[in-house]
Amino acid sequence: MKNQKQFIIGLVLLLVVVLFALANVHSVNVNFGITSISVPLILLIVVILIIGAVLGMLVTLNTQKTNSKEVKSLKGEVKTQASELKSAKKANSKKETKKTK
Repeated sequence: MKNQKQFIIGLVLLLVVVLFALANVHSVNVNFGITSISVPLILLIVVILIIGAVLGMLVTLNTQKTNSKEVKSLKGEVKTQASELKSAKKANSKKETKKTK
């Protein structure tokens, strides 16, 4: 259900961008400092949208990679802590049995 909502929201946003781009079909000058080119505004909007999507995906992938490493590290800590707790419980139960004797 969550994926369907995201898909529908994505389609609505895409439709809004396409309608906006189609409403802006006149040519604009893009100045790169050294040179200047004239491109249709719709093309400029689409190119900038694609660049933004790619950069967003790269940032997301980097964050996911970092989080994955942290999760692995934390899982190792949990295993260590669990084994230490188990050992402490065994030692404590041995002390309790010695006290009762």
